[in-house]
Amino acid sequence: MIYGAVDYASGRIIQTLSDQKGETSFMAFLDDLAQALPADEPIVVVLDNASYHKSAAVRAWWRQHADRFQPAWLPPRLLLTR
Repeated sequence: MIYGAVDYASGRIIQTLSDQKGETSFMAFLDDLAQALPADEPIVVVLDNASYHKSAAVRAWWRQHADRFQPAWLPPRLLLTR
């Protein structure tokens, strides 16, 4: 499993490899983001609606880092029209 992000300002790709997907691996990725990106800039993380993005442990992580990180969830379904 690869967790990844693009730093919009620099274009830099930040990634974390994991043997599994889930809340523990995702929080490790968020910790990697916190270490890799400047501490004095707010960070918006755009997410799909994977259940582990919103688990109780991850919600606690978001609250602990609310001064720096803002999650932004995509709509559960995007309607495509022709």
